[in-house]
Amino acid sequence: MLNNTVLIWPPLFLLLVSTFIVVASKSHTPIKNPVLSFIIRRHLVFGLLFILSHSIYTIGLEGSVMLLLVSWVIGLAFEYVGVTFGWIFGRYYYTDTSRAFFQKVPRDKPYAWAFIIYICYSVSTYLVEMFNLHANLARILVVPTYAGLLCMSLDLLIDPVATDPSVRAWVWLRRGRYFGIPLTNFIGWFFTGYLTASLFTAYSLLCEGSLVKTELWPYSIIAYISFFCVCLSDAIVLRKYKVITISVAVTFTLLSPITICTFIR
Repeated sequence: MLNNTVLIWPPLFLLLVSTFIVVASKSHTPIKNPVLSFIIRRHLVFGLLFILSHSIYTIGLEGSVMLLLVSWVIGLAFEYVGVTFGWIFGRYYYTDTSRAFFQKVPRDKPYAWAFIIYICYSVSTYLVEMFNLHANLARILVVPTYAGLLCMSLDLLIDPVATDPSVRAWVWLRRGRYFGIPLTNFIGWFFTGYLTASLFTAYSLLCEGSLVKTELWPYSIIAYISFFCVCLSDAIVLRKYKVITISVAVTFTLLSPITICTFIR
């Protein structure tokens, strides 16, 4: 493992800069600068570079590649099962499958899942460290559950925006109670985060270590908040104020234990 955080700073800087540009670009003025347009299109790439560097620092290259590959495969598999059979999330379909795995799942979705799951897992592990829950049973129960809740809280904001008639990134065949989204979808998000984080935690315990060192917690939370801000900016543009109120309240509630413990310490 590396003994310093120099590897993390460049990807984190690129992620924050691209987040700022993406949020700023939500205005009605189109971005014509080719450099800025390139950065906007590569926002997810910068996020993936960050989690790769972060995981390499904490668990080494071999473990990093293995865990991120697992989250990528689970994300793709669950999306395929969801689109094809209506299991896990509910019945839906993507509107643009011109560049998709198996002509069903857009190519960026598994990568987005890898990013979301990893940062949620990282924040969850820090929560365990803050409360000194070092017993294996506590880690197995708390980390996956908290990671699943963090994943689900993000989708409280993502889905209402992505399924808006002006966006239509995907379409639900059976409308639900939460702004047209079925509750099974949020259960699916929780389960996806829970399952993958459980595998991460098991691997961590087998390695007799933690996948996230305590001193690295700000980086994970910064990445989580930056992604949340991008989703929030989309909701603001679409004027989904009720969605914003609910998602901000839930996310604030979930992150408050970490914030409180940080100030107490």
